[in-house]
Amino acid sequence: FQTGIVRAHLFPLRPSSKNAWDGLLAVRFPVPLGGGPPVEIQREFGAVLARGPAVVHRFSRQITLQPEVTAEASEPTITFLEPVTLTPGTYTLTAVLTEPGRGDPHASKITLEVPEVPRKELFLVDPLLGRVAGGNLVIEGQRVGEDRIRSETTFEPLLIRDLDDPGELVALTQVCWVGSKRGPKAKLLQDASVDRKLRTADGRPAGDIDPVPLALDEGTRIRCQNLLDTIPASRLKDGEYAFEATLASPRIDDPPAATVRFAVGDAAASDRPDPPPQAP
Repeated sequence: FQTGIVRAHLFPLRPSSKNAWDGLLAVRFPVPLGGGPPVEIQREFGAVLARGPAVVHRFSRQITLQPEVTAEASEPTITFLEPVTLTPGTYTLTAVLTEPGRGDPHASKITLEVPEVPRKELFLVDPLLGRVAGGNLVIEGQRVGEDRIRSETTFEPLLIRDLDDPGELVALTQVCWVGSKRGPKAKLLQDASVDRKLRTADGRPAGDIDPVPLALDEGTRIRCQNLLDTIPASRLKDGEYAFEATLASPRIDDPPAATVRFAVGDAAASDRPDPPPQAP
């Protein structure tokens, strides 16, 4: 049932302790809206996160949409975001979507590795690429209490990084330190900065962003610095790109770096695999 209709992903966001991460479980699927009179739309979906034979997190939801009258057919997406705590290891994430009373379900299954939390060293978390939700719907799942529907200006993480119509993208970059409350030595922070660059697939510069001085949070054993950058992807030529973040410091021999890749336009369409065939 892996038809490509529903997508799921797991993002380690930032360390929550010396051996765990605050993570985000995301499930995304489109909802076709036809022109003319509004028709009630129902969807049931859920996900199971397993580490080996043990289920570490699961959820299920049913939503009902009451669309307004629309002049033209459209296909906005729904992204459901569930906070999770992740310890290092290999995880399997399975998500399933059904339309009550109609046809076979749609599924997505991925396996990924959650890394160890680096200790007593500066490190970069892999950048998280997203965009402003706009006409899409973002729902924030709650461990306690009711889910919340976010606004049109909410950050929507990308689960598919090949984009036909990219608009403006937003990249979240975090540099962190996990250790004592004293934090890294002051000398290590002197003249240090976080550099971000945009490059083409063959390494040519496609855009620079002004470096930002390194300035970690104060007062805890976990200190991070968050940076949000806007990428004017609609101005980019069709092709593949890499957003690179690097911790630049004259006192670090091998500065940490992290990269997220994406494609726009015809390059995205040509690289997108055909969905698996539907079951008869």
